[in-house]
Amino acid sequence: MPEPTVMVFKGATSHTGSATRKEFPGADLAQGEPTFPEISDALRAKQTLAVLPMWNSHAGEIGASQALEMLFQRAARLYRLWPVSIRFECLTRRETVDGKLHSIVSVAVAQTQCSVFIAKTGANFASRDSTVDAYREFRSNVEIDAVLCAPEQNVDGFAVLCSDAANPLNFTTFALLGHVDSKKWPVDQWGTWQRRLFPPAGVFFGVEMPVRMVTLSEDQLQLLSDLTADADRIDAIPKVVFVSRRREDSCGLLFEGSEISIDGNVITEDGYSSKITVIPEIGVYNQRYSERACQYLAREHGHVLKGDFLRHVGTNTCFFACPPLQLITHGFERGVVEPVVKRILAKYLELYLNGMACTASQRDFFEKHRAAYLERGAEFAAFLDVGI
Repeated sequence: MPEPTVMVFKGATSHTGSATRKEFPGADLAQGEPTFPEISDALRAKQTLAVLPMWNSHAGEIGASQALEMLFQRAARLYRLWPVSIRFECLTRRETVDGKLHSIVSVAVAQTQCSVFIAKTGANFASRDSTVDAYREFRSNVEIDAVLCAPEQNVDGFAVLCSDAANPLNFTTFALLGHVDSKKWPVDQWGTWQRRLFPPAGVFFGVEMPVRMVTLSEDQLQLLSDLTADADRIDAIPKVVFVSRRREDSCGLLFEGSEISIDGNVITEDGYSSKITVIPEIGVYNQRYSERACQYLAREHGHVLKGDFLRHVGTNTCFFACPPLQLITHGFERGVVEPVVKRILAKYLELYLNGMACTASQRDFFEKHRAAYLERGAEFAAFLDVGI
């Protein structure tokens, strides 16, 4: 049985294609340049795998990809998350290198990911569905002065006005998704993907609950407490990696946990609000995203990310990180995400003070912040704002 090919948004030369080839060297990528709707339809209908951009540090959740939407609807299964720095080269025609730019074309999200550069040029920005489409239009239309695209797309040797026009701290989280029934695939159907993705080290699971600004409800606080009930050490506590708006009045929390199995009926059994829904297993992983994301930030942006509590706020997006605990939570709106993060950090301190096992470095971190926690509770963390 042939192993599954992987669909990537807009093909091998796109940012998604580049991220996929670097993450999975030698993987068989599907031919063509599939769009987001085509990939979504394929994941729902065929035995396939696909890589989609899920979230960006400046543009937020990439809703057009439907990645999180499919996961919370149980229409796809998640196998890998990983962060990648996103570079945009600004290409021009040689006769405009020293002149003023009047027009720039690129994928729509580049308007936020490259907002500082675009503002400095004073050019009008025109959005397209992808960098692939933008580059082709720039190549064929001499009226367009410049294009922002992936570095690998400059196959025609256009002049490079700027080798990296992206804002500081610009990265995207990509997701490898499979058909919802891929959980039942026999070993031989996976081919070389068997060694890439298995055996699993933990599960992804989801919680959907009402949006709360500033504080959490009693039911939500109790839920966060119950999610730590089976943990016997700090590293075993499930981590919230994404907070996503699902509807106008609700948000979805995507967790990863190494040794936890969540029963979807726990909510009604314990008498929680019926508006809180648990999705027991959205997928599995063999590489923990929170650890990879913190390692990525230290490696690529360590010169600016100094501190125990970090906060980055962009356009309809934010992320919070606590490197000593390898916690990172991506979100869409600071007022919704920050209360969740603060309560989680406070829970860590509470569990430590109650005797939960931890590493020596974690103990040093907890002792460093013990006094502040005992004095201010969930407000003890002083976040350092990073990025633009």
